Amino acid sequence: MSKASLSKYFIFVLMFTIVLIYKIYTIELISDNLNYYNVYNNIQNDIMPFQYEFILSFLMYISSLIGMDYYQFTFFKVLTFLPIIIYVDRNISKRNNIFSYLFLFSFISPPMIGTLIFLARQSLSLEFFLLLSLIHGFRKKLPVLIIMFFTHMGSIIWVPIFLWHKRIVAILNSKLFWVLSCIILIVSVFTGMDLTKALIQYLSTLNDLPNFLMANLARKRDFYVIHEETDFDTLSVLNTSFAVMPALIYIIMVKIKEVEHYTVECLCALYGLSFFLFALFYNNQIFATRVGFVAYFFGVQYLFLFLLLAYLNKKNLLNRE
Repeated sequence: MSKASLSKYFIFVLMFTIVLIYKIYTIELISDNLNYYNVYNNIQNDIMPFQYEFILSFLMYISSLIGMDYYQFTFFKVLTFLPIIIYVDRNISKRNNIFSYLFLFSFISPPMIGTLIFLARQSLSLEFFLLLSLIHGFRKKLPVLIIMFFTHMGSIIWVPIFLWHKRIVAILNSKLFWVLSCIILIVSVFTGMDLTKALIQYLSTLNDLPNFLMANLARKRDFYVIHEETDFDTLSVLNTSFAVMPALIYIIMVKIKEVEHYTVECLCALYGLSFFLFALFYNNQIFATRVGFVAYFFGVQYLFLFLLLAYLNKKNLLNRE
């Protein structure tokens, strides 16, 4: 690794850590943050508060046993994101350029780090997805797939990207699919189309699933039904704009057919799927921001990632696998 790269990653780690420390100790204990705070403080009495989504609670339990408080646990949990992001950047291109810097340093902001704290299980499952995008061979992937699933069962929608990679990527990474998603979003905005109720009703008819899946679906269904008519969560115009911008950059600038890179294919497919679900369920705000959380919360990061891909593709600097 060159001195320039070492300097880049050192500064990134240092700045990320400083902002993380600031965010940890100024965290507002409301909504999900308050829920995780209470769960952590009661973890010795209830070691499976999220039922079968037990990976995060298991880590909480171990952390509690060795004497860490909620803030210390959260600090180290978010810090695990660092090496994965660095390795993703390193895996895509070993050359330094402005877009690589922008991609990395877009993670350094209180709102971004706040998202990693707020969506504790989802962000942890995203870490496992990123790990999977760096691993080759199904046998090596299988343990991580299982861990990802039991971190947050909503990640089951990501599993096909790895099980049937070529077929799924051919669909999710096609420009036509992304254009269709943009059209669906426009229709959703102007017509008020909401398919959430239809989806929930359909899921309620699935009686042949394992009991633990049925219990998890019921719990999530009740959550979305309870908060459907409330202002529990509202869509940010800024976040929505940054969800759309990467899609437009991808459609216009990224020559995905020329990219033969497993990690890149997985990352693009993840955003394509997330943006599609966000557009489809746009009018149920809390559901849209959960099933499409990658597009909604990580739009800025993907904006710079797609600009980086367009640049590397044009200059023929993308690492080949």
